[in-house]
This record gives sequence, C-alpha cells and structure tokens, in this order.
Amino acid sequence: MAPRRRASVYPAKHVLHAVLAEVAAVNAFSAAHILDKRRSGCCKVQHLPSRRAERRQQQQQARGGGARRTIYYGTNVQGYVVVSCTAALAKDAWPTCAKGTAFRPIRLHRWVAAVAPGKIACHQCDVPSCIAWGCIVCYTASANNADTHKRRRRKRQRDAAA
Repeated sequence: MAPRRRASVYPAKHVLHAVLAEVAAVNAFSAAHILDKRRSGCCKVQHLPSRRAERRQQQQQARGGGARRTIYYGTNVQGYVVVSCTAALAKDAWPTCAKGTAFRPIRLHRWVAAVAPGKIACHQCDVPSCIAWGCIVCYTASANNADTHKRRRRKRQRDAAA
C-alpha cells in the first residue's frame, strides 16, 4: 500500500497571487507590496471584493463570458481577513478540515506568510486586517504570550486577580 500523501496546508501559490490581486485591486496597495518582506508599511485591508463584483461576474457568465467566482472573502470576529472557496476550486487545491469533509477557511495573513502548523502568525503592527508579509512574524504560543505581555495587550493572571 502506497503511503498517503499529506494534503498541503495552503492552496497553490498561483491561487494566492490571484487572491492578492483581487484584494489589492479594491485597496490602496499592490500585490507586490504585500509580498515584499523588506517593506515596513502596513497593508491594512479596508475593502473586500464585494458581492456586487460576484453578481457582475455571474451576469457575464450568463452572457457567455467570464468564469464563475470561486473565492469568497470575509472577516472573522477578531478582524482577520478570511478566504474560502467553492467546491469547484476546492477539490483540487484547497485544504480540508481534519475529517476531510469540508473546505477550511484560511486566514489570509497566515497564507501570505506561509506559517507552519503549530506556529502563530503575529502582527508586529498590531493590526489584525494587515496582510503585509513584512509585518508578520511566526512565533510559538509561549513567545506570542510573552510578546502580548511585553506590549501590554494582556494582563498577567496574577495582576488581573489583584
């Protein structure tokens, strides 16, 4: 029996570049700025590709032109940009949940920085909607907790009890 090939944590790079191009098109930065590791400026996502654009693509498809939209954008409760897809794209390129039955939404900043499983993507700029590679560092959970205390974003347990 052949060994089972482990599914990738993130979709292919060409899918990432297409997603970044869509996000950059409706914001005040370019896809090149997002991927520049040396750039220190923030790429805060203020606008997401909208449902209006999706309807426009569906109308084009109905007229015989344009492809069906396969990527969906949103934000979660913490303010991170989340990307998910339809089954048409997912069957080939999208990671699934642990049971393998559903397609997993991906936080865009983790995908840009290619954060390994078990690591945490931390924003040096403290802006959850930032997706710039230069603002994201990978930490372990303990290093992330130390950083939050150092920046005074969380009180220590013994300080909170007092």
